[in-house]
Amino acid sequence: MKKLFASASLIALFMSISACSLFSVTSELKDESAFAQAQTYAWRSKAIPTSANKGSKPQSVDQKVRTAANEVMTAKGYQLVTDNADLYLDYKYKITPTVVAEQPESAEASISFSRDKGLTKQNANTGTSNITYSAEFMLEIFNQDKRSQVYKASFTSKDIEHDTSKDIDKHIKQLTRRMQLTIPQKTK
Repeated sequence: MKKLFASASLIALFMSISACSLFSVTSELKDESAFAQAQTYAWRSKAIPTSANKGSKPQSVDQKVRTAANEVMTAKGYQLVTDNADLYLDYKYKITPTVVAEQPESAEASISFSRDKGLTKQNANTGTSNITYSAEFMLEIFNQDKRSQVYKASFTSKDIEHDTSKDIDKHIKQLTRRMQLTIPQKTK
């Protein structure tokens, strides 16, 4: 009886924690036959050159996403090529700031956001504002025509720290874990 009560308590705790989760990871395999016939893959968009803006956030994120996705695809048995691929990968990563103004109501706040400088805020003399961030990260796989989506995995997170490597690494890890679970293994 004690074991049954302990199990029921753990299940209830897990369900309450999952209901309050600040992130979600989803995937959709739209055309499994595209994977069955595929041998190769390439990236639909060009990588951000490492010589341009060396060490910048966009270049760093691009490199991390491509490396992680390449590891998953290679482990699944697909070969990376530069063109004429059977499948094409692409991704989107967006961080959105949300401003919540506090008292007084007449306070003015200005926000500016750039990938180079990050988010900056200026408050009026007496006003304050809180900024929260949400992140959306989506990886898509297209067939040979580069338009027909055959797979999509997405990660959405609310209330994150702005643009930190820790958050970005966590998002990539969650998304590639989903890819590992849902992309079909290449059969020989």
